Amino acid sequence: MEASLLRSDGTEAADVSFGDKNKKECYSPTYRQSYYKTFDKNGRLEIFVAGACPRHGLPGAKGGVGVWAGDGVRHPFNLSRRLNVGHQSRNRAKLMAAYEGLRLAKEMGSVMKVRLFTHSQLIYYGLRSYVYEWEENGWQTDDHRPVENCDLWKSLLKISRQFNECVIQYSPKNTLHGLRMAEKLARQGANL
Repeated sequence: MEASLLRSDGTEAADVSFGDKNKKECYSPTYRQSYYKTFDKNGRLEIFVAGACPRHGLPGAKGGVGVWAGDGVRHPFNLSRRLNVGHQSRNRAKLMAAYEGLRLAKEMGSVMKVRLFTHSQLIYYGLRSYVYEWEENGWQTDDHRPVENCDLWKSLLKISRQFNECVIQYSPKNTLHGLRMAEKLARQGANL
């Protein structure tokens, strides 16, 4: 049953159903507005990330980063921006999106459990197993080559360790609303 919910200042909060215990209204003093955080049944904040690089491998390629945390164009933790560091590639954009998603989760304050959704197998397998092997091997692959995008993998590993629980959830492209929105934000970011 859809219903209107009024905030303490009397303005209407949209997109809320009574009885939806997984949505919590929060106030961001930094952005001076209310927003919703969505949690899974285990109390983990849900963040959706995607990276895009429409001209990947071609001259003039531009990467984009997309992070989606909730509906509403004014949601303070939805992010769409250009990939502004290093080589412009699809993989760097995906890694930066995952990093930015976790960074934004830390900015929300008091969030110690996060569930990061991605459609990237690179991020999924990288954070679940490869990154620990690379770290143990001095950031080299099994055949003793330097790990590609090592700077971003190190940053991603460091920030993921700041949470009590950091679950990486893989889902194929276009299967979840949040991933579709993150992909849209990433493509917009690549065009900035």
